[in-house]
Amino acid sequence: MNRATKRRTVLGGIAVAAVGGTGYLLGGSPEPVRGLRAVDSLADDERFAYVGGASDGETLHVEVAMRERADTEQEIVLFPDSDRPVRAAIPPLRSFWRFSAPVGSRSPGEGTLRVDDTSLSVERTADPPTGADAAVRLTPRITWQSDYLAHARGYGDERGGRLHVSFRVRTTDGLTPDTLVLRGPDRSVLGRHAVPEGVFETAFDVDSVVDSEADVELVGRRDGAEVDAFPLFSH
Repeated sequence: MNRATKRRTVLGGIAVAAVGGTGYLLGGSPEPVRGLRAVDSLADDERFAYVGGASDGETLHVEVAMRERADTEQEIVLFPDSDRPVRAAIPPLRSFWRFSAPVGSRSPGEGTLRVDDTSLSVERTADPPTGADAAVRLTPRITWQSDYLAHARGYGDERGGRLHVSFRVRTTDGLTPDTLVLRGPDRSVLGRHAVPEGVFETAFDVDSVVDSEADVELVGRRDGAEVDAFPLFSH
């Protein structure tokens, strides 16, 4: 094989093409989808509090949190414009749901998430979301209810970690929690955070995140009094 022929062969094996919004490697397999995220930041979004997911390459485990609860079921449609839309539903009087979506035949790229009549641009990513490879992750119990918090997620190990929190409304002095505390199963304080005013979301570092059969609690306090608490399980 001469040098020119060899070069064409090598390049032909790694060239990337896009057909109908699907990227793939010529002569190879589609690049796997490892994550899902909103295209634009939700820090100022009035409807969506959190949209994210992590994948093993075949199944995408998705979490959707809205700012407001509805009296009726809210229909979720992921990738509604594709030939294989994924459907789920948020039960009445809740604003958060978790579901699985097959992505083995999909490639990284943009799509749409629809909840009832509200749509959001989302992105299937080739990289896993931040914290997906952490030793321990913290995820809300599906049955949790909160008047102030729309979603929370964390990750880390015994040396430390980070917690991300989304609120239902913008934080307001005297109306929403002014302090967040992550409390361990033994009620020890793993992290404490003064909540900024006028934000939909915040994040803070914690001392440790340890896998445990018992839940940890994210506690909201206002003027020193506990006004909210809900469980996070570790996995």
